[in-house]
Amino acid sequence: MDFHFKQSQSFFRDSLIFARKERIFIFDFVTMRIKTLYKFVVPLKTQPQYFKMNDSQTTFVICSPQDGIFFNIATEEEVDLDELYNIGCIKQIAYDAEDHQFYILANKFEGKLGLFLIVFNEHNPKQYQMLVKIKNLLDVDDAHLSIQRNKN
Repeated sequence: MDFHFKQSQSFFRDSLIFARKERIFIFDFVTMRIKTLYKFVVPLKTQPQYFKMNDSQTTFVICSPQDGIFFNIATEEEVDLDELYNIGCIKQIAYDAEDHQFYILANKFEGKLGLFLIVFNEHNPKQYQMLVKIKNLLDVDDAHLSIQRNKN
């Protein structure tokens, strides 16, 4: 399970942000208190394995292998990503702070096995592009996403 330190005005950090299948929450490890940041309208089917957020901690992507949710804390917009993109078998997610985009690597698109990579704007998942779309009938077991740049 992924977690992130909650941003603070000072150097001292006292809280972690976690996701469960039904909510995003903040755990203050000094006071041992838990506070719900947001409760999903429709919870994930299983416990999330992937949890990323943008640098300002205002947009979140939470995914289990079966489904994914995008959440914007400023607008309280919640988007079901697996339904929007018609994907399944989510294998990895990543956030690119330089381009302000999220990436999702999935093993199913429209019910067919393959390798599918989607990139979308950190504030609007409906602004997306399918970067890789290979229908090869292969089941991907372990995957990792890295963002590399060619600096000349």
